[in-house]
Amino acid sequence: MLKKILKGTGLTLLAVLIVGGLAFLLRSDPIEMIPGKRLSGKVVATPSTWEICNQHYTMALEARPEDPHSVTVGCFEYEGGLYIPASNPAEKLWPQLVEKDPNVRVKIGENVYLAKAERTDQLSKEVLYELMSAKYPDYAHLVKPGESSGITMWIFRIAGR
Repeated sequence: MLKKILKGTGLTLLAVLIVGGLAFLLRSDPIEMIPGKRLSGKVVATPSTWEICNQHYTMALEARPEDPHSVTVGCFEYEGGLYIPASNPAEKLWPQLVEKDPNVRVKIGENVYLAKAERTDQLSKEVLYELMSAKYPDYAHLVKPGESSGITMWIFRIAGR
């Protein structure tokens, strides 16, 4: 009897691993910390202002068009522009991919926008701290002016293509 139970459990586990593996390989959008591939959604015209990002805690960014790699990222709207922070970018793949090829796709809600991502120093530490404090208060200490958190932060400005 124990042999039958173990055999049934083993087959169930194998089925779960196969289905889970296929789901992982065939995924499109990222899921929280798990990267995805090509973003799903309706491709729409780039907005004149990115205020829509204020309605969403995170968004998805897809880099490397020839072999899509997508991630969930934080986002800010500032003076109509869209900005994406990358903490400790040397430890992440997506900032390196964007540096090599700035052509990206971003997904906010269900819409996908064709865009270019450009690294910028346009936001002062004070402005970045204000934005982080408002949207991501648990992480604002990482960019607090006058304090060193030991975190390297790159900021990407997103513009339409």
